[in-house]
Amino acid sequence: MKFGWNPVSRHREVVMNRVKPVIEKRLKEKNVLGDNYKPYNDILEYYMNQPDFDHTKPNNLPYHVDNLFVMTFVSINTTSRAAVDALYDLAGRPEVLNELYEEALTIDKECNGLVTLTDVQKMVKLDSFVKESLRHAGNIINLAHYMISKSFTFSNGFTIPKGRKTILYFDDALKSKEYYGNDAEEFKPFQFVNANSPATKVDRSYIIFGGGKHACPGRFFAVNETKLFLHKFILKYKVSTKSGKIEEKLLIGPYTIPSRSGLVFENKVKNK
Repeated sequence: MKFGWNPVSRHREVVMNRVKPVIEKRLKEKNVLGDNYKPYNDILEYYMNQPDFDHTKPNNLPYHVDNLFVMTFVSINTTSRAAVDALYDLAGRPEVLNELYEEALTIDKECNGLVTLTDVQKMVKLDSFVKESLRHAGNIINLAHYMISKSFTFSNGFTIPKGRKTILYFDDALKSKEYYGNDAEEFKPFQFVNANSPATKVDRSYIIFGGGKHACPGRFFAVNETKLFLHKFILKYKVSTKSGKIEEKLLIGPYTIPSRSGLVFENKVKNK
């Protein structure tokens, strides 16, 4: 990249060549159908509805394709991080692993190993565990926000100036005693089992995926993917920490990362 070569350029060209005909097709449908045009439910349609979108301008389409790349790699990273955090949360709690194994074994027998979305939805204990793992994932949202349009003053008089970048602290909500009881700081893996509160549900006490109309639309895929990975993993392996203890996350500035301590994986012995 130092000498002007960008390894992403080739992939960008591939995506642009695939995306451009799709955009032209949709624009044609809009012109023909007018008010009867039914918008597609995807991120490309979102970009096309932006006031500055003009695919005929040389720099416009590459900009939106780059945004697609960013969304793709960010989603891979966040889901992978959720899975790693969950593994460490499991590894230090053998009693939790045993209970989740019993649930996984029951579902595996029911579906004969061919897991469907319906089967994933039956994983209520695993869903609660994933939600609790996400609740303890960190104390700030990694996605920075900009005060672009105007300054904002809070009720306590604190003002964020226009143009200032902010990082949101959400541990006050995720560890709130009002919502999670006096032991809100504790890891309670099955507290959501009978609470009608799946890992994808957003509210004021659980803003891992944002909230309102800006809530992450990919949260359903991300949670189901994490659950499916853990389901298959729990059936096949027993995991524990090398130290035999619950490993705490590491802090780098305000950010958390998984422990660097080792995990021990053992194959489960199948009954003959």
